[in-house]
Amino acid sequence: MRAFIPSLCIAGLLLALAGCTSSSSLARGTCLEFADGDSADLTSVVDCEEEHRFDVVGTVSWPDMQGAIDELGAEAVHAGISDYSVEAYWEWAPFACEQQLRETVGLSSVTVDGVSGDDLHLNPAAQYYIDHALASLDAFVAGDRTTTCSVAWMSTENTLTALAHPDGASVSGLVSGELGVLEAYGCFTRFGPGDQRPVVCDEPHNGEYLLVFDGGTALSSQFIESFDPVTTKASDYSELDAYCETLIDTVHPGVLDDGSWKVWGDHLLSFGGGWDDFDGTFDPDERYMFYCGVLRSADDSVTGSVILGDIVSVSG
Repeated sequence: MRAFIPSLCIAGLLLALAGCTSSSSLARGTCLEFADGDSADLTSVVDCEEEHRFDVVGTVSWPDMQGAIDELGAEAVHAGISDYSVEAYWEWAPFACEQQLRETVGLSSVTVDGVSGDDLHLNPAAQYYIDHALASLDAFVAGDRTTTCSVAWMSTENTLTALAHPDGASVSGLVSGELGVLEAYGCFTRFGPGDQRPVVCDEPHNGEYLLVFDGGTALSSQFIESFDPVTTKASDYSELDAYCETLIDTVHPGVLDDGSWKVWGDHLLSFGGGWDDFDGTFDPDERYMFYCGVLRSADDSVTGSVILGDIVSVSG
């Protein structure tokens, strides 16, 4: 039996707010020191070797922005995006920024069983959410309608936190490990059903989150429908485990080779989609997000990250 962990930081990956700051067309890899409310302050550019809270992964333009402005006016659209009342924008922005992250970290080009990373909605499971920031109202009205997509770094308590990257490192190295910042990765301790807690990876742990993906694309409808709508559990996770093994071997080759780790995964109810009001029936038009990770026995604790390759046993 497995337990969904609501405090997993990547469960908030599609839920960030729209900011109201300024400056568009920031280059991928730009680092931003401060937040403006809950989102990135696009004017607070710093060297990535300094502590910062956001790493830009791309800029995108909503295809229907001009039509919305023609109908409502620029000020009303800016306000409506910020308060989520322009629903069509929010049906587009999370997916667009998610794809920018995937492209930045090299997961767009990954293919698993003939399905691309983009079609899988594949992304890293780590200590972040994806932020979507608009330009300031004045800049927006003047014609800057770009959305800036950033990784916002999170603590294990799901609060915004600051990281500093080693010289020359960038968010593009998050999946490969070249980022080299242990605090960016997501580890956990698990001692039994219902007892799985996120921890910083430099603390003793026996599990690590690695990837998130859309099970509606990768897994069978029968497996999705096997989850009990009340308990949110499935009786047999073998299909998920087999897929996670293939996925981890593809993206993080070698992690499972020595046999000390086993694959571990479950659904991510906080992503919503098909899990919202799930009644046991699969909807092919919805996403059903899952995570894949690795787990050791409860008495075999380690520090470090399998992605960084700096695992140290602290048991016994």
